[in-house]
Amino acid sequence: MSHEVQPWIRFRKQLSAEYAVQPKNTEWDFSELATAKEKLVYVVNAESFADFLAKWEVTSNSLRALM
Repeated sequence: MSHEVQPWIRFRKQLSAEYAVQPKNTEWDFSELATAKEKLVYVVNAESFADFLAKWEVTSNSLRALM
């Protein structure tokens, strides 16, 4: 088995009972409701962090409010 370093990976996960997307109607089946609760989480390799931000067009100005 070999391992390969990745710049980042994406997970879809239900992190809470809150909906990420509000159900359109009450007739959604279980899988549609489960998908509506999924959130995206990115795990970024520190060496690739600048590339990750550039790919998503995140500028230093948009991060100033967080600092």
